[in-house]
Amino acid sequence: MFDTPFPYRKSTYQKKQLGEDSYIEHVYTFRGKNNKRYLVFVEQYNYNVFAVKFCTHEKKNYIDRFNVLSHRFECNRILSTVGAIMREIINNNPYATFGFIGSPLPTEAKNNTKRFRLYSLVVEQVISPILFEHRKSTNNSTYLMLNKDNMAQEPDLLIKIEVMFNELYLMDSEHI
Repeated sequence: MFDTPFPYRKSTYQKKQLGEDSYIEHVYTFRGKNNKRYLVFVEQYNYNVFAVKFCTHEKKNYIDRFNVLSHRFECNRILSTVGAIMREIINNNPYATFGFIGSPLPTEAKNNTKRFRLYSLVVEQVISPILFEHRKSTNNSTYLMLNKDNMAQEPDLLIKIEVMFNELYLMDSEHI
């Protein structure tokens, strides 16, 4: 189903502030076909939670950079590359829990977005339910892959993550 990932490299990381809370933003880069550049942002939060986002390099400074399509028709290899980055993170942090938001297209509502439906199908097929508990909120187009080892070491992990993200991003109160 998925092609070979594009070669990628970790470009940088830096501590960022979001209100009173902080997180670490890891930035990875890769080139797609026709040498077009992409950026993958992996935000590292408390409780070993990593939020994954990506966009084209040319849109990196746009406010809606996660809401537009690239029209380059290389989705399979891009998602394979994001998956490879996630595997690298889990190899370095065996408690890593991952999440994403399927950002809406400019004409779309934020619930049950096209991206959310696609990404959900992909992770349900590719990410092991033995190692991760899959939780999703169609209302917020959010998906969480709870690392079962992390859940064993961190009591009430899901509740802590929900509280953290509801405070950070003012999400609807639907449970993930």
